[in-house]
Amino acid sequence: MANYGLTRSGFVRKRMPEQLQELFEKAKQTFGAEVEITPETVLGSMLSIEAERFASLWELVEGVYGAMYPMSATGANLDRAVSFTGVKRLQAERSTVPVIFFGQADTLIPAYTAVRNVASQTLYYTDSEARINANQAAYARIELNTKTINPNDEFSAVINGVAYRFRATRSSVASVIQGLSSHLKGIDYVSVQNDNVIIEITAQSTPHFSISVSPNLTLSRLGLRLELSTEEPSEDKAEIGQMRELITMLDGVVEVNNLVEGTAGRFEESDTELYQRYHLGVWQNGAATVDSLYANLRNVVGVNALRVYENDTDQTVNGIPKRSIYVVIKGGLDQDIAKALLKYKPIGIGTHGRTSISVKDSQNQPHLIKFSRPIKRYIWLKIIIETFVDEGEMAKAGYIVNVMNNILDYGKQLEVGSDVIHQRLIAVCIAVSGAGKVTVQMGKTNQITDPEPVYQEQNIVIAPDEEAVFDPAIIVIS
Repeated sequence: MANYGLTRSGFVRKRMPEQLQELFEKAKQTFGAEVEITPETVLGSMLSIEAERFASLWELVEGVYGAMYPMSATGANLDRAVSFTGVKRLQAERSTVPVIFFGQADTLIPAYTAVRNVASQTLYYTDSEARINANQAAYARIELNTKTINPNDEFSAVINGVAYRFRATRSSVASVIQGLSSHLKGIDYVSVQNDNVIIEITAQSTPHFSISVSPNLTLSRLGLRLELSTEEPSEDKAEIGQMRELITMLDGVVEVNNLVEGTAGRFEESDTELYQRYHLGVWQNGAATVDSLYANLRNVVGVNALRVYENDTDQTVNGIPKRSIYVVIKGGLDQDIAKALLKYKPIGIGTHGRTSISVKDSQNQPHLIKFSRPIKRYIWLKIIIETFVDEGEMAKAGYIVNVMNNILDYGKQLEVGSDVIHQRLIAVCIAVSGAGKVTVQMGKTNQITDPEPVYQEQNIVIAPDEEAVFDPAIIVIS
């Protein structure tokens, strides 16, 4: 007889047929070999009922046994099983994006003001009310407030307490605007642009600044930066310039826009996703290793892809300075990422990258932390699909839309530095019902506005600090 219960190979459940056979044999031993135990008899029916109950108990015991191990646990039991290595299920998060409200000073922006992402039609909302004001400006537009300009007239702007002055040398509006802007362009935390009539100042590495101007100048428009979020958990990500539609009409607000990309949220991590991430948990309990850095940076809110590169030599390797780590990370806020890097990186090891953030440690000492955002490489596709003519496999209406969706989903799954594999793109096209022979030609450009590339039927190599971007505007399916 086979061994059941806890065995060297794990838990072996006794199924209902085995339960029933054992009860039948026990009944014959007790009542004699001639006893009637067919389903039509009372004894046979009772034994069948008992066998079913015993089988249910064995299933329950098997479930309890399986709930102890991540590979077989589900739901709350999986949460408990993986917790021993410090892993926690990633909770649902709302998408966020900083939006600038352009308008007149002292304009009130109420809580729950709605702005739409024009690309995805997703609505974002303000969390609290605020007023557009010159003390917390993310944007300011300066114009002249006088009809006459005399030589030696002084024009000034005070930004974050520092005065910038220009003295007119002639009666020219353009001369004043250009002269004052030349002084303002020396400020490293703002971007200054001008023509012959206006000066525009936009916060760059700081969320806002304070500004005041002399009486002969005016702040004709100000911008207030507010963090907006979706009402429910979402994977939407607002790219630069997509938050342009103000749903809640407000007097005094003339425009809204996002000058930086938003942070995509997420839905609650599924059992499959949690199990796939489980093996990284052991590294979260440590620090100063590549694996621990990866695991802990992956936990930063909004981060959805990253690569950690280490140069432990005394020479520069692949552009990474000696004794440095190079993190290429997608998603998340700069400040949050810099804090995590400072906390978990090895002491005495430098950081490398195009983005530099100053972070203070527990002793209030500043540290300049560097990392990079992935460089976007736009993937152009020309796809020709030959559908089946057999009536049982004929392509259904809308198959081109389904192919497009499959391609975009494939692109979202690619990690930072992942190559675009030609055969895998063919596979996601073939996966659509009715698609027969598929021809896929691919090309790559640095910008989506670049001229169309040369197409080839081969893999596209993506550098370690790049990401492949798929956009419907550059995908042609026929």
